Amino acid sequence: LNSLEFIREIDFQLGATQSVSSQPTKIDILRSIQNTLEAQHRRDKFTVIVIDEAQSIQTEDLLEEVRLLLNIQSEEAVLFTLILLGQPQLEEKVERAPQLKQRLSIRYKLATLSQQEVRQYIEHRLKVAGTTRKIFTTDAYNAIFSLSKGMPRAINNICDLALLSAFIKKANTIDKITVAHVGEDLGEITQAENKESND
Repeated sequence: LNSLEFIREIDFQLGATQSVSSQPTKIDILRSIQNTLEAQHRRDKFTVIVIDEAQSIQTEDLLEEVRLLLNIQSEEAVLFTLILLGQPQLEEKVERAPQLKQRLSIRYKLATLSQQEVRQYIEHRLKVAGTTRKIFTTDAYNAIFSLSKGMPRAINNICDLALLSAFIKKANTIDKITVAHVGEDLGEITQAENKESND
C-alpha cells in the first residue's frame, strides 16, 4: 500500500460512517478517522488499532503515516491505542524513525520460550483445542524445542505438520521421528523459498 491507501484502509477498518469522496485527500481521510474515533469515544468505546506484521512496512512514508495517526487525539481524552506487532526487523525500522520512536510509550520484545515453556505452550494449545490426551512424547517435545529454537510461530508450524503427518499415518502419538521428518520437510520448504527469492 502507498501512504494514502494505508490510512484509507485504516479508515475503512474503523468502520467510518462518514462518506469520503472518491478522490479523498490525506486531510479528508485523517479527519474521517478523527471523527470516527471521537464518535466511538462518545459511546464509551475505546479503540485499539493493531498493525500486524509491521516489519513489512517498506517505506519511510508509511512509518510517517503511523506517526501522524498518533497525533489524532482529543484535548479531553486519549481516543485510541496503537499496537505495532512484528518480527525483530520492526525494532530496527523504529530505531531509524526517531519521531515515531519518541511517540511509542511501551516496547516489549517477546523472548523465545524455554524447553519447559515449549511443552507447556503445546499442552495449553491442545487443551484449548479440546483434548487432554497425551499426543506428543517427551522426546517429541524435546525435538520440537530443538527445531523451533523456542519461537512460537515455528512451534506452531512444526506441530501443525506433525499432527497432519500423524493423522495421515493414523498414528495415536507423535514421536521424535515424526518431528524429525517434519523438520526435514520444513528445511526443504525454506530452501525452496530462499531459492525462489534469489531467482
